[in-house]
Amino acid sequence: MYTLLLLALTNESITRRLTHDCQLFNRSFEQIERDLHIYTDGIHASSAPSYDKLCPLSQSQDSGQPAWSCYFFTLLIENGSAYITSLFDREGEVRDGVIFGLKGREIEEAILAGHLLEIYETSIKHSLEDTEFAIFWGDHYEAVTGDMNFERLRAEYTAGSSGAPPGSNPNSVIPIILQFNKGDREPFLLMPHSYHHQCGANNLDELIAAAEIRGRSVGDGSWALRDGRAFSSWSMFCPYWVSEGIKWSDGSSMQCPREALVALSKKYPLLIDLHQVEDGRPFDDYNAFKYAVSTDGFAASSRLEKCMMTGAAVLKQKSPRYAYFYHLLRPWVHYVPFWENRSDDLFDAVVWLRTHDAEAERIARRGRAVIRKYVNRGARICYWEALMRRIHVLLRYKPTPCSERQICVEVGRQLEHMGKHVGEKCSGNLTILQQLGTMHNVPAAG
Repeated sequence: MYTLLLLALTNESITRRLTHDCQLFNRSFEQIERDLHIYTDGIHASSAPSYDKLCPLSQSQDSGQPAWSCYFFTLLIENGSAYITSLFDREGEVRDGVIFGLKGREIEEAILAGHLLEIYETSIKHSLEDTEFAIFWGDHYEAVTGDMNFERLRAEYTAGSSGAPPGSNPNSVIPIILQFNKGDREPFLLMPHSYHHQCGANNLDELIAAAEIRGRSVGDGSWALRDGRAFSSWSMFCPYWVSEGIKWSDGSSMQCPREALVALSKKYPLLIDLHQVEDGRPFDDYNAFKYAVSTDGFAASSRLEKCMMTGAAVLKQKSPRYAYFYHLLRPWVHYVPFWENRSDDLFDAVVWLRTHDAEAERIARRGRAVIRKYVNRGARICYWEALMRRIHVLLRYKPTPCSERQICVEVGRQLEHMGKHVGEKCSGNLTILQQLGTMHNVPAAG
């Protein structure tokens, strides 16, 4: 009872410290409390994020893979400024980014730049307290590392100690690790997928801005003009969790969703129009259809929120993976679920939508409203602020000062270096360097 009361008082204190605008998004912050439930005894110095523990050299040697495949880096907030406190790879310098110089891997560095941009913007706009954390920027920690039950992570952080305090969650010895998607078993905290939300073609910020410019709602008459089929176009990824041997309730093996659904589309072309990316269908085609189909890629896909912004009613595949805002979305209110009991139940879901046209339009409108309010750029920056404030409150130690670290590079300076060779455009069709320029013209909030 005491612990619950303390958590309640702490949350109230954090809410008071958030800027007025950020309090508009309090519902999205509920996910932070869900993620932090394992740290009821706080976060102690023994759980400070360490690159050598998160990415032990033996792991890369044993797997025969280069060290960058570990997908971790660590950060420090000190006196309101954000710093990178680990190398992105074991061979290069931190200023060179994650895979600078490795031909064909430029996208990884662009992904990192996207995350760093929003962390840096948060540090400029909000007065953050000292804290530190790690980011896993891959799709799925367990699948990438082979550490399926987090035993390696726990072992790294309990070596020479008695482990977690009695009565605590055994994973509470693991440092704060942020990841853009997770399943219930994973002891990580969810963060916005800052790259996909603001960078690259058809990013979410562009779609939200386009909707604002058009100034029209889903119910403006365009609904009746849309194609009454379910549309999507994908890379043919298979989710990691399907490859784990998941079976349907009747005991049959679950197929890779995208492969099964494209085959279903060929069987029912008058109801379902699904494609592989090789077919060359542009993203704008989503705007012409009443229904959009969203499935996992390797993990939870950022295509879900983008589809919702097109004005289509989204059919969402049931999945054990979720992102930081999924708790705000309810089946049959904001989307129509499928992949619940067999591989061809998308057919039934599309038939239901076609026979409930008015409700389908309302589902489309409600889904888009949630994304527009809670996943826009300002709301994401507020989520980052609330997340870092909450981590600070749980710290039971003072992080090692930047001046005493072997590696400690200010995030803005790192972005300047990355901006010289990462050509990716982000929000407002601006380069990384142009983004930095606009940030420095924005006054800080209290």
